Amino acid sequence: MEGSSWRSVGPARLWTFAAIGLCVTLLGSVAPFVASEASAASDVASSQPPAAVSLSSVSFNNNAIACPTANTCVAGGVKPASGDGAIVVINGSNGAVGTVVTDSGAEGFEGLGCATASECLAVGFEDVTAVNGANGATGSNKSTDSILDAVACATADICYAGGTNTSSGKFKSTLVEVSSHGAPGAEKDIGSGIDSSIACVSASRCYAAIANSSDSHIDVLDNGAVDKSFAVGPEAPNVIACFRAASCVAVGNDDGTAYVIPLNATTGQPGKAQVIDGMSQVNGVACATATACVAVGSDASSGSRISDIENGKAQPAKAASGQELEGVACSTSTTCWAIGDSSKGAGIVVAVPPA
Repeated sequence: MEGSSWRSVGPARLWTFAAIGLCVTLLGSVAPFVASEASAASDVASSQPPAAVSLSSVSFNNNAIACPTANTCVAGGVKPASGDGAIVVINGSNGAVGTVVTDSGAEGFEGLGCATASECLAVGFEDVTAVNGANGATGSNKSTDSILDAVACATADICYAGGTNTSSGKFKSTLVEVSSHGAPGAEKDIGSGIDSSIACVSASRCYAAIANSSDSHIDVLDNGAVDKSFAVGPEAPNVIACFRAASCVAVGNDDGTAYVIPLNATTGQPGKAQVIDGMSQVNGVACATATACVAVGSDASSGSRISDIENGKAQPAKAASGQELEGVACSTSTTCWAIGDSSKGAGIVVAVPPA
């Protein structure tokens, strides 16, 4: 299948179809250039808080955002006009958009994680790209055999990327160890489905969300190897977030209903799934503290929604700017930033304070 089809469907939207069977549309030298693009214009009514910063040339249909410092966040997306990858630098204090870097060696980015303040990784269709967390500059694109949806760093040197490999005609979950400089190692087959999210709680322990149509589960990763798996019900988990080693939550979807699933941060064992009232599709989650997290997504009428998660319990969703929010990251204990798209197809950055 052509890469242009992949660009229109991020992993969060992909899992809208997970309940009726897996569906992935298939979709790297670099010639990056940097262009300044900052806009404070909101394309939504002022009665729908909070207001959004709009980027007309970038689309965010993915969960690729991280905040390596309190003052800086970086997000990955796609340039709809060209199909090239885009890295956006966001002020972690006020949400203002600074530099936008175009990466012509990538077909859009689906996941982004940071090992240090300056060493981040962006992943996408068979691609790993090193990103400078301070200014968004991209390094060389490194090819992989898998469609990568997520990346998380366990230490300042070691990160793990997850996704799926369809070369056999089946959806095989994959795990790739990647250096913080962007060099991928050997890919591991860790089961069926899509490894859609990874979160690390220590140098040796991470958790992966494996979603498919029949046996979704949470994998416990010990030094990059699957130690054990915990089955999850029909609420296919698509994103995991942890606040250090203190707390973790996963979010997922099932047939038009969004869920929060608390996880034991020590063992990875999932608790009882809870419905997020007022949200029909959940795409991202982030934790600002051990007790305050926030989930983002949309409702059945294609309006953005956010839900505060207090001590692992989801609060009723509230309206937010835009048509759908796709990802979220927290820069401080009181400030988080979500990325998504407006009804006009423009990328947006929205403040979503945690509980």
